[in-house]
Amino acid sequence: MTEAGVELTGTPNHELHVDGEWTRIDQIESGDTLSLRLDWIDATNATPELTTVAGGAQWSEQRTVSNDEILEHYAEGLSDYETADRLDSSASTIQRRRSLELGLDPNGTGGRPGGHVSFDTAEFDRLYDDGRSDGEIASEIGVSTRSVARHRENQSLDANGDAVKVVDQPTELTPELAELVGMWVGDGSKHEDGIRFHLDREETLEYADRLCRDLFDVGLDWRWDEGCYEAVLHSHEGKRWWLANFGDAKPDATTASVPESVRRADRETIGAFLRGLFSTDGSLQKDAYPRLWSSSEELIEGVQQLLLGLGMPAARWEYDTDERDYYNVGPTGERGLERFLDRVGFVDSRGETMAETFDGIDSEGPNVGTVDGSTWRVPVESVEAAGTDTVYDVTVAGDHEYVASSVVSHNSGGGMGYAFWRLRPCASRPRRASLPLTDSGRSRT
Repeated sequence: MTEAGVELTGTPNHELHVDGEWTRIDQIESGDTLSLRLDWIDATNATPELTTVAGGAQWSEQRTVSNDEILEHYAEGLSDYETADRLDSSASTIQRRRSLELGLDPNGTGGRPGGHVSFDTAEFDRLYDDGRSDGEIASEIGVSTRSVARHRENQSLDANGDAVKVVDQPTELTPELAELVGMWVGDGSKHEDGIRFHLDREETLEYADRLCRDLFDVGLDWRWDEGCYEAVLHSHEGKRWWLANFGDAKPDATTASVPESVRRADRETIGAFLRGLFSTDGSLQKDAYPRLWSSSEELIEGVQQLLLGLGMPAARWEYDTDERDYYNVGPTGERGLERFLDRVGFVDSRGETMAETFDGIDSEGPNVGTVDGSTWRVPVESVEAAGTDTVYDVTVAGDHEYVASSVVSHNSGGGMGYAFWRLRPCASRPRRASLPLTDSGRSRT
């Protein structure tokens, strides 16, 4: 472990560049200076083509209630809500199937008392009669799309507009899409009917909405709730596409990570992903110092590597609370701040604020170590045994230096600056052995 928070795990006899010399890991001591490589990400884009999914809602793939059952209760004169109660289903599902698939008019006047609503029902009636969709009505009267849909269902009214929201499906990870993915990994979640973003700035909301319209030809439905905008891309097709391509990056907040497609992207696309991430889940301390906070250690470690790869000295820290551990990372020193402004930034006005503040900051190095060209020399904080595990011996033709987790490393092969983070399986078979490991990080060499 270095004082900058960079970790590496390797066999005891593996050599790293320490104090200007190649040194075995089991001979490294606290206080020694380890060489980290900056700017190792190049312009090569190795991202695979994105996965496409079947269009439409695909409700039939996960049905628990049959149309025959709905017909049986409909014949008894039950309303959509009464049928839903009988079949342990949602009223919206029954209403959709009864109207769109069975072609039947509603029984009665709804089946559930309308109750109190928090908006002007006369305005709802006017907009509904004008042919507006639930999302459009919700935007006009300032409530959630679900509140509008619930009220409409209470009145046994069919939805206006397309029953299924079809979206464009991007086939490649562009900088624009990477930016939106960063926003979702930073402060997004899955929604019952789509993909949700939690955005605390109106300008960020407007920016995300433009991205969605450009990428998917569908805008966001949003409402202000508990101090932030809850913005949803309402589309079952869009949700399936999103989760097929990026769902593994965020099963939940504590296990979030950098998506594999982003790791394999070029400099511009990686910078865009970081911009979206810092714009939603980051802060700008003292108007000058970007910091990203997360309960996922894996995400923070991945972001640190991306920052280093884009040429920014970046440190990470851990904070313990009564509820859970939190981690944060950010660029450090004049080099780190300047390159963050140039290569990452924010989608909102914090970018301008940081630029103005940066002009008044005196030149300074990183908070730990020293920078010389593309090498950041940082002190070693600790070296400890990491047990026994399976390791692989990989040979790359060329010089005997390479970069692993941004650490300048020595092995039987590898060219200087070759990022093993990007190494992919090939036809040759690496040699395998179970050996004791020494822990100065999580990447194995």
